Amino acid sequence: MKKVICISLSIVIMLSCAVCSFAAKNEIDGCNWMSVIKDDTSLADISMPGTHDTAATYLALGIKARCQDKTIPEQLNCGARFLDIRLSYKKHDLIAVHNFISCRKGSGFTAPKLTFSDIVMSCGEFLENNPKECIVVFVKEDFGSKAEFDELLIKYTAKNPMLWYSENRIPNLGEVRGKIVLMNRFSKPDPFVNDENGGINLTNFPNQGENEGSFLISNMKSFSGNMISTYTVQDRYNYPKEEKWSKAVVPTFKLNKISGELLINFLSTANGLSPEINAIYINKKVAEYKFDKNKCYGAVLFDFIDASLAKQIYSCNASVIDSKLAPANSVPSEVPEPEHGFIRFLDGLWEKIIAKKVQQ
Repeated sequence: MKKVICISLSIVIMLSCAVCSFAAKNEIDGCNWMSVIKDDTSLADISMPGTHDTAATYLALGIKARCQDKTIPEQLNCGARFLDIRLSYKKHDLIAVHNFISCRKGSGFTAPKLTFSDIVMSCGEFLENNPKECIVVFVKEDFGSKAEFDELLIKYTAKNPMLWYSENRIPNLGEVRGKIVLMNRFSKPDPFVNDENGGINLTNFPNQGENEGSFLISNMKSFSGNMISTYTVQDRYNYPKEEKWSKAVVPTFKLNKISGELLINFLSTANGLSPEINAIYINKKVAEYKFDKNKCYGAVLFDFIDASLAKQIYSCNASVIDSKLAPANSVPSEVPEPEHGFIRFLDGLWEKIIAKKVQQ
């Protein structure tokens, strides 16, 4: 009898462990949160964490330009799905930049430069492992103005049409699972760029450098100039951090977004000693903010994102969750070791300065 009881208990324990293991693999996290959202949900109606100047993690002498402390694979693992990619045409390639400063694969100005091809590879690997997700890649030519820029960008997307969604139309999530959604802010697109290959067209993206007001509403047009829709952007990048929060970010959080229309809310500001010090203040405010779990906040773009901040945003998708869907398996991207170059010590020195500033 004791033997039977022991066997029964063993079976119960094994089954319990199996259930717990299954549950642990099927919880919503930064790698699979889109998998439970209804297929017919417009991409514009999803509260989506993202990153401003996504590639600006490693920059030589980048004290004033560093906007992230995580690589792109790490950001995707956290839950970021809207990537603000700034590029420059250099030597027949597209290089990630923050203004004129090249982004790199590691610390120091002799570390290899980060290319658009590297970024696409990171996104593709993540989507291969997490095919229920999608990634918006928002491209801007950030330094210089080369006629070849548009052509080379379109060639990149044409190389792998199964990976890219390049129409000038806001899709439903079900159309773009496993894909990179191209969104652009071309300065002036070439004639060969059209509504089939140019991506979601935000060419007339408004400059919001003035220290007044909050968000602006702009027109989304076809590449031939016809009106398609409107979209709303908050990118007041010159406010001091306190005013950025109260006069720009919060009013945009409180906005009742029009269904089916894009809303992009940049939390970043360039005013002050560094983006990192600004982000410490603003991210703390975000962590304390009372979000409505049934409201769409659009794309919310962070400097120095982390998993808890991303969760604050993607947890607001309760109204578009499909109750019949179980979360897909969550597969984090592998994060390669950074390739370090000369003057690596400056990164450590800057971290000490930041830590001292925060303590004051």
